[in-house]
Amino acid sequence: MKNTERFSNRVQAYLAARPSYPDALGERLMAACGLQVGDTVADIGSGTGLSCTPFLRAGLRVMGVEPNTEMRAAGEAALTDWGAQFKSVAAPAEATGLPAGSVKLAVAGQAFHWFDKPVFAREVRRMLAPDGQLALFWNIRDHDDPFIAAYDAVLAAASEEYRSTQLPRPGVTLEDKHRTAMTQVFGHARWTTLKLANAQWLDREGLIQRATSASYSPAPGTPELAALCDSLGDLFDAHHTGGNVRLPMTTWVFHAALI
Repeated sequence: MKNTERFSNRVQAYLAARPSYPDALGERLMAACGLQVGDTVADIGSGTGLSCTPFLRAGLRVMGVEPNTEMRAAGEAALTDWGAQFKSVAAPAEATGLPAGSVKLAVAGQAFHWFDKPVFAREVRRMLAPDGQLALFWNIRDHDDPFIAAYDAVLAAASEEYRSTQLPRPGVTLEDKHRTAMTQVFGHARWTTLKLANAQWLDREGLIQRATSASYSPAPGTPELAALCDSLGDLFDAHHTGGNVRLPMTTWVFHAALI
C-alpha cells in the first residue's frame, strides 16, 4: 500500500478521535518566526485539517497540502467556514506545486513520518521565502501516566508494529528518535524546541476510534481488530471517570530555518 493511501479506510475514526493541537501552537510559531496576520503557512500533509486550525485561529492563511483523496475531502469539509483563509491543495509533500518563495512558514505534523525526507527538504527550500522557517510537531502521550501505560500495553499486545516502532525506549527522547530525519530536512541540528501542554478526553467509543485510526492498528474487519476493540472496552470500563478517560500529552515542536 502506498503511504498516501494508508489512511483512506480510517478517515471516520480519524475525524472522530484524533487529538487536536493547542491554539498556542499557532500563536507561538507566529511570534517565533516573525509572522504577521495574513501571512501564508503551508501545512504539508494536512489530512483532515486538525493541524491547520491553530494557524487559522492565529489569523494566518493556510495552504493545506494533502495527497490522500478521502483525508483531503474531510479536511475541506471541516474547514469550510474559514472561507478564503484556507485553501486545499491536492499534492504530495515532495511536489506541492506551491509557488517558489511563497510561504513564510512550512509546517508538518504526524504526516512527516511518511515523507521522503531529502526530497521534501528540497521542496521546502523551494517554497519558503528567504526568511522562512520549517516547523515539525507531534502530539506525544505522557507514557508515565498510569492510564497511558495501560493503553500502551493493550496496543503493544495487539500490534507488532506498535511494539517495534511506537513504544518509548528507556533513555531515548522524542528528539533522539527523530534526530536523523530532522537533520536530513533542516540540514543541521540547531533547531528550537517548544513543548506545549495538551490533553484529550474520550468516551468509550472515542477511545476505540482513537486507537483504530492509527496506522499500526490491525486492519478493519479482521479478528485482530475485534480483539483490540474488546480490550480497549475493558480498559475504558476499568479507568473511566464520569464516562470519559483523559489522555494527557505534550505537543512537541521543532522549528528552524533550513540551510
